[in-house]
Amino acid sequence: MKRLIILFFIFALTSSLQANTDTYEKACYHRQHLDAQEREISNLRRRKNKGAKLTDAEQVQLKLYWQSLIAQAHHAPNLKTQ
Repeated sequence: MKRLIILFFIFALTSSLQANTDTYEKACYHRQHLDAQEREISNLRRRKNKGAKLTDAEQVQLKLYWQSLIAQAHHAPNLKTQ
């Protein structure tokens, strides 16, 4: 009976560790994806500021980026305390 309880706790612990590892890996992948998007947007903004002509797709990408920032700002909680 003691062995069964010990095996159960070992199984629960390893399952929990695996779940945490999966969550961490997903977070790392998501952060890398966001970093790549931010670099791409930064490069587009830099090119536009230097006077380069952006393609229609690049202009749409910048527009969508700004719209997403505006949407995030509208949905952000009010941080002011009263």
